Amino acid sequence: MTRPDGQAPDHSLLPLESLAADTVMPGGLSPDDALTEEFFAGFLAGGGTAALLTVLRSEPAVAGYAGTRSLHTGREFTGPLVHSPWADTLREAALRCLESRCPQRILCLPQDSSRPSAVDSMDVFCEILEPSQAGLFALAARCQLRNERGLWTVEPAGQAPLRRLCLEYPPAGHTPPQGLAVDAEAVRGLLEECKNRPALVRRGQRPVYLEPLSAPPVLLLAGGGDEAVEVGRLARQCGFVVDVVDHEPDFASATRFPFARNCLTLPGYTDLVRACAIGRSHFVLVMLRNHGSRDHGHDLRILEQILSSHAHYIGLTGSRNRREHMFATLHARGIPRTELAAVRCPAGLAVESMTPAQAAVAIVAELLAVRAGTLNRLRLDE
Repeated sequence: MTRPDGQAPDHSLLPLESLAADTVMPGGLSPDDALTEEFFAGFLAGGGTAALLTVLRSEPAVAGYAGTRSLHTGREFTGPLVHSPWADTLREAALRCLESRCPQRILCLPQDSSRPSAVDSMDVFCEILEPSQAGLFALAARCQLRNERGLWTVEPAGQAPLRRLCLEYPPAGHTPPQGLAVDAEAVRGLLEECKNRPALVRRGQRPVYLEPLSAPPVLLLAGGGDEAVEVGRLARQCGFVVDVVDHEPDFASATRFPFARNCLTLPGYTDLVRACAIGRSHFVLVMLRNHGSRDHGHDLRILEQILSSHAHYIGLTGSRNRREHMFATLHARGIPRTELAAVRCPAGLAVESMTPAQAAVAIVAELLAVRAGTLNRLRLDE
């Protein structure tokens, strides 16, 4: 099967085995690990086996609960459900699932919770992930990277639930992994049925969970100062994959940013767009540590490059005076005012933040508003 333009989607730039091998995870998990398809591909390729817990639905249907994932390896429990009122119940269920190798469906009710919750109940499914599924998750990660449409379908009934990856078009250049289904018409129908959001639907008497392959947003922090650490940590907790770039290695290290996916040292921020693979789905924050002479040339260089990438969001910390000076310089270099107007400076909602933590709340709130399409209603100061 090919696209309407006659071309098959190119999933073959790297073999699936290479993608999985390149992302093999260390033995331990971090509370900041992003439980993405890329993470699972690497974890499983490294021989890992774990219990995956997924919220199928909640009452009331609070936005963002369905599709929430957590992982238990038998030793470590990580993900948002660790902090839920039913954490102990879910931890025990995951351990039983790992021991019996049988999936479980857990209904979390108010009387079972240890503290008040934003939801009255949650329907959670616990399944075993095996190393044999590494290629399937690697293909899902590849599709997310290329914005290919598809979704997971999971049948959470019976002793052997079926997890399938459903794509519009077949992968090219390698043998399709087990568990792959290709049907363009079915994929479009299912995505329409679930409104492109995780949902539990029925097929006759059988419940089926649908989870679209929507790629998690990527936040690139250009500059690794104290504010960037706070912004990155909060953004990770809010569902962003975080990358960091700085021209000094001490400010772009995994030690300083343990929650980041990539930490890159880039002297002079040369060839920034290519080095960080910035695309239309990226959120980019320019957060240089020193707004004085030391970083003055860098901020202009960074912003000029990022504007050519057509990133989804570009934010710049600093004052309005700094913004006007930079914009005038860049306009004199030929950048249209319409493109400069898309840059958010100062980045973040106007809450008069005084500390790095307060600034992080204001900035991440703006990022979430951009994702939700509500930013114009919130930026009342402009």
